[in-house]
Amino acid sequence: GHVQVQWDRDWRGAERSYRRALALDPSAPRAHMLYALFLGAMGRVDESMQESRIAVSLRPKSATVGAFRAIVLFNARRSEEAIEQGRRTAALDPAFSLVHFWQALALADVGRFDEAMTEALASRTGVGNLPVPAVGYIHGRAGRPAEALEVLRALEAARARSIYVPATD
Repeated sequence: GHVQVQWDRDWRGAERSYRRALALDPSAPRAHMLYALFLGAMGRVDESMQESRIAVSLRPKSATVGAFRAIVLFNARRSEEAIEQGRRTAALDPAFSLVHFWQALALADVGRFDEAMTEALASRTGVGNLPVPAVGYIHGRAGRPAEALEVLRALEAARARSIYVPATD
């Protein structure tokens, strides 16, 4: 299902594959989480929330599952819940950069820019020495365009030096 989403853009086939995977192993938290992300992308928020709840119930001590639950909550525009999920997940693994990244976005979404910046900088371990793109986003959301553009220019300079910078960054 994940391959069909990411590379084939075959939404119907992906859904069949996710359902098949869950029929074969209904206790696979990763399958529930990937299906939850897919459902959210399809605008099926309630189903997405349910699948992510199932994944967390199957593996409540997993930082990966907890981080994906925070992503689902954030994408469902439930930022306060995403922040709380992120805090619980960070307690499981304080060094897990993915949870800090999504915490930063959720905190920025509710206007808590100082906390968002702290979380964005904590996510740095996942991206090496490059500037953290979320830092630029937070500056922009906080009404600091000069600082946001500084991050953008640093990312563009890295790309000009043939350093891989994802287009989404």
